[in-house]
Amino acid sequence: MRQYRAIIFAFLLVLIVPGVARTETKLIVTSGGLGFLPESSMASMAVAIIQESDTIHLGVVMSKDDEVIVLSDPILNEITDVAEHFPDKISRDGNYYVFDFTSAELGQLSLISTAPRQKIITGSSKYPLPRLQVASLEEFLGLVRMMENNLGRQIGIVVELRKNWLHKEYGKDLSNSTLEVLKRYGYTTSQSGAYLGSYDPEELQRIHDELLPAADMRLKLIQLITDNDSSEHYSRERGRLLPYNYDWLFTRFGLKGVSAYADVIGLPPSALTDATGAEVRSTYLADAHLLGLQVIAYPLDLAADSLPGFASDSDSLIEHYLFVIGLDGLLTSEGPRVRSYLVKRSEQSKISTQQESIDRLIKNAENNARNGNLLLKQNNSL
Repeated sequence: MRQYRAIIFAFLLVLIVPGVARTETKLIVTSGGLGFLPESSMASMAVAIIQESDTIHLGVVMSKDDEVIVLSDPILNEITDVAEHFPDKISRDGNYYVFDFTSAELGQLSLISTAPRQKIITGSSKYPLPRLQVASLEEFLGLVRMMENNLGRQIGIVVELRKNWLHKEYGKDLSNSTLEVLKRYGYTTSQSGAYLGSYDPEELQRIHDELLPAADMRLKLIQLITDNDSSEHYSRERGRLLPYNYDWLFTRFGLKGVSAYADVIGLPPSALTDATGAEVRSTYLADAHLLGLQVIAYPLDLAADSLPGFASDSDSLIEHYLFVIGLDGLLTSEGPRVRSYLVKRSEQSKISTQQESIDRLIKNAENNARNGNLLLKQNNSL
């Protein structure tokens, strides 16, 4: 018995080539402020990349002088210290809009962390916190390219057009300007690692049918879907702006329409599962896959105090959405944590597969030996 194990183990060592552990083939997008760092800060993005996030999320808006800026929202009140620098630029509705500021003025603003108070690190007079300022998409992409060169690996990006409907009200073509920047930094093909996302179905169709062909580009597009009462997207009907109704996108007809221009659908977890974790649309994922669409949870909160009742911890929640439900990916502020879980899961699966192979080979060897001994006895009896 021992001789069989030694021979088989040596054989497997020859076949198994050691290498760096890789994650499962899932689209894992890291978004927002990582830990205590402000959302949309270059520091947050750099930390996420260093922690081996595969893909980074960048929300973009446009300035008064038409520069594409990385920010999570066109309204600056809650995400920057704008009131301290430009109190006179407040609008009639009490908001500060990015469209009223030049890129130079936006560069004077510091980002504010929206993380829970217990996660925010404060500075002191002796060691003040660094100023994390608003930056352009060009600056972010320059850093991404630099880090790719130094780390020796591709870093994916998901560029989300933030509230494109509001840009249109100000006469801004956010989509075209964003594509121009992406092209300058070499994101021109579906293999470049770049995705462009929006909650606006009509705008994504325009990008697919008109803007990408005109620019000689082919990027992957993500159709984002949210609640019908959300401010993420408004459509103008009879002169009035009304929240967009996404119901049609949950039909097979809607999925067929999306598959004509998009590659991925991003859905909130509440649109996928109920409070028990069961799927609320039993055929939706299968229908999407049949049409060549990937489906991801967008976003998924992994904080301990936000876990649903059916998940005992973040690992079980990741397992449920990616492997029980079978989603193709997640967008979360905890991208590195998801990647770590997938690497661990992959390694455990590899060990299990190798053990099964060893056991199977040993069993076959034992059967062959038993059959050989039986044949030898038969020959000796003749």
